[in-house]
Amino acid sequence: MVFRAAPTPTADLLAFALTAVTTHLLVKRSWGYHYVTMTFVYATLIGAVGGRRFDRGATRWIVGGVAMAALMQNFYSPMIVGKQMSGTISSYGPTTLSFVVLAATLVLGIFRLNPDRGSSKTPR
Repeated sequence: MVFRAAPTPTADLLAFALTAVTTHLLVKRSWGYHYVTMTFVYATLIGAVGGRRFDRGATRWIVGGVAMAALMQNFYSPMIVGKQMSGTISSYGPTTLSFVVLAATLVLGIFRLNPDRGSSKTPR
């Protein structure tokens, strides 16, 4: 990973989260077996936003990307839209699209990370 500034713990977490999302994009079987790693990806992004590590414009894009990815991953549940419609929606690959959105959001987060912001709030 190429960083604009010196690597920070937040940048390292974002890079590792990007690795997890990329693994899901490249290996379809990992969706079923290792999908729980998406919890780490969401927690990392939300924690970085909550720690005010980004400027206001980047924060808006990151929150929007996280919300859009979460909706794409979860809106086609058979309990919400019915079994037949769920099959139709899932044939378009909303999980893959949500992984692409998360990967783009993570790349934005890595390059728009401001290591000077929120440094006093980091627990030691």
